[in-house]
Amino acid sequence: MKLMILLLVSIFGFAQANVEYHVVPTERVYTPKGFDSNDNAEVIVSGFLPNLCYQNPRHKITRSGKNIFITINASRIKDEYCPEVVVPFLEVVDIGMLDPKKYKIYVNNQTQTPLEESIEIVQRTNGRIDEAIYPIVFNVKYERSNNSILIEAYKPSDCYEFDKVEFFSDKKNLITVLPKMRKIRDFCPMKLTPITIREKLPNLVNSLKTLIHVRSLNQESKNIEIVQ
Repeated sequence: MKLMILLLVSIFGFAQANVEYHVVPTERVYTPKGFDSNDNAEVIVSGFLPNLCYQNPRHKITRSGKNIFITINASRIKDEYCPEVVVPFLEVVDIGMLDPKKYKIYVNNQTQTPLEESIEIVQRTNGRIDEAIYPIVFNVKYERSNNSILIEAYKPSDCYEFDKVEFFSDKKNLITVLPKMRKIRDFCPMKLTPITIREKLPNLVNSLKTLIHVRSLNQESKNIEIVQ
């Protein structure tokens, strides 16, 4: 048994020693609209892994006043043949609950290709904990033929019914989708109920890539990047 444990520790140590972490190329930083001071705000960073030796992109955040600095890196296996295959990724970065104001977002600021954007957090408008109730979204599909979005989700209880979808477009390369529900009775037993929502998107701006950002109850948004 002891021999087995020592062998596993040795293998794990070798694997760790054979991996490095490097900053990876990023292309865009998307800053969705609709976050208030009660939300865990998010930004989404798109980029690519240079070859198949790179894996598992991750992020690190530091804040200084109204400035938020994000570094995106990934693990890289050393001493291996690396097929030259570019792998795109979307990294959802939770920047937390912020005071209502405008913030500057800097991505990979110390590299030769830094990204810069801004995000505005608005004041919560009433005393409720949640401004809106969303379904628990687990899948999002874009239907190019009719410029529609298909949202597959669960209602947290059958005391809610689907109300409407609100869209916010930044008129550049981002559409924020808010699938809202409304409460129809006070008795709310925990009962996950599947729901499918199909809505036509606003006209896409003439951009090479557009991000569709769909808000979810579990604060884990679903995001898809459309290449035109």
